[in-house]
This record gives sequence, C-alpha cells and structure tokens, in this order.
Amino acid sequence: MPRQPRLDFPFARHHVMNRGARRAPVFERSAVKRLFIDLLGDLPKRFGLKIHGYVVMDNHFHLMVETPKANLSHAMKHLQACFVQKLNAQHGWDGPVFRGRFRNRVASEDEYWSHLLAYLHLNPVRAGRCKHPNQGGFSSHQSYMKPQLCPAWLTTGELLELHGGRSGLSQYIHEQLVGTATTPKHFQAQLLWNPNISGSLPAGVEPTFLAITRAVQQVAAVTGLPPEAVMSKPKGANGNPARWVAAWWLTRGHHFSVQQTAKWLRVHRTTALRLIQQAETRGRNDLLVNQWMRTLSHSDWSSGSHQAHEITL
Repeated sequence: MPRQPRLDFPFARHHVMNRGARRAPVFERSAVKRLFIDLLGDLPKRFGLKIHGYVVMDNHFHLMVETPKANLSHAMKHLQACFVQKLNAQHGWDGPVFRGRFRNRVASEDEYWSHLLAYLHLNPVRAGRCKHPNQGGFSSHQSYMKPQLCPAWLTTGELLELHGGRSGLSQYIHEQLVGTATTPKHFQAQLLWNPNISGSLPAGVEPTFLAITRAVQQVAAVTGLPPEAVMSKPKGANGNPARWVAAWWLTRGHHFSVQQTAKWLRVHRTTALRLIQQAETRGRNDLLVNQWMRTLSHSDWSSGSHQAHEITL
C-alpha cells in the first residue's frame, strides 16, 4: 500500500518525532544528544525553518518546527541523514539508526501548540531523569527561561507570547507537573506515536488546509513571490500588498470566512478584515495590485478543485 504524502504547507506548525530502531538508546550519551542539537541548529539557516522547541531523550526526540517554505521533508531528511552518517562513523556502525520515517502532526490550534512546549520540557521529568525541567535535560527549557542561554537559531518569542511571558510558561509547567492544569482535550499523549494518525489532520480539516495552500500558491504565482513572502508579516510602514491580496483571495475567491482567514494568518478577525479592505482599496487605485487581483479572478485554476469566477473589484 503506498504511503500517504506528508501534510505540509507554507507556515505550517509541526510536532515532529522519531525514535531509535528497535527502540534502542540512540541518544544515551550526552555527546550524542549535543551532536543532534548542533545539527538541528543548522536547519533555520539552511532551510528557512523556525525551531520553536525540542527535547532529546535517550531513544527518541520531539521537535516543534514551523515551515515557511513548506519543506519539512527535505529538512528532516537532511537532519537525520547527517546525524546517522556522523554517528555511524563514530561507532563503526552501518545500517539504520532510526525506526523509519519521522512522524509529524500539524499543530494548527494555539492551545495545542502552547501545551506541546510544556509537554516537551516535561519529558525528562516524566522519564525520571530529573525532578524539574530547570535541573537539566537536553531540551529548549533553559533557553526559554534564561534568554542569555538561548541560541540565535531558536525562536522563543511566539510561544512566550502565547503563555504570557516566562512567568506564565513557568507557572503552566508547574501546574502540569503537579496536575492542576487542564490538558487540551485533543492532545492525547498516548496516541502521538500511533502510525494511523501521524502526519495528518482530523477528518474534515485537511481539505481546508489543502485549499488554503492552493490559494496561497495561486497568489504566489501571480505576484511572482515565493509563498513565504506572500504570507510574511510586514516590517515597514508600507505593509505587504501580497498579504492583503492573499487575505482577499481566501475570502472572495475561495469563500473562506473572515474568521478562517484570520486563523490562517494568525491575526485577530478585525485585522484580517482590515487586510481584505486594504486589498480592495489598493485594487482600485494601485495598478500592480489591481493587475494581481484581476489575474486571480479571471484565471482558470484547472490544476485544483477551484474554478475562478468573475469578481468585481
């Protein structure tokens, strides 16, 4: 039976994991854990990933990865291949080190994503390696708690914001540790390694994300920009017109609600509505933006399920 293609799309947030073949203690020595983390730190520069969190245990690892370029498979293939090559060379081994393909789950909900960080940081505690994440362990916990220890390749700001800062994250981890915090009902730790649900979204959700991916790719095609540039938040005062057009195209061309569009852009509903309005205003006055929007609305996107139709600008 052919294996299902891995779900990935621009700016997807992934929970990535893998473990040693035969559950062998691949990372038993501290030097091996450090080797893996050093190789992990190369991925943001090489592949444009954002690493939000990690933990390396004796026989498995967990990563929190965001993929602006939708290239998770390429990045993980590079990471695992480099690690296996170096590890085999050190020990004179040959053959597989990991049990097979890595597993990934898309973490689309902020509640799931923020809880996942605490879950990773508590892995060494629940395995009996230490009594508190502050006491050590090869995870991103110390980088979150002590900014002077945070490497440049690790992205911590977004999850700290979700937790309300370092004190909020520390409090949440404490509550999870003593059992007073509520775990998100859709986060089921006992099912994380289940091969039947790895690398997919719940039924009825996947088509939505695939349709959004197609819409962003269509905007990228008419603007001549890569998808990650279309969706990037502007740093200057002039904004990102391609992002405005993407918000407009999701709602006007693919009939997503403003709330769905806001969720994809990770902004408040009012912000998404403002982006759509900016596109419509610029579409009437800016020749380039007008051309993008007309090309989108008049094109026949025969490669996907969506058929474009006339849209009045």
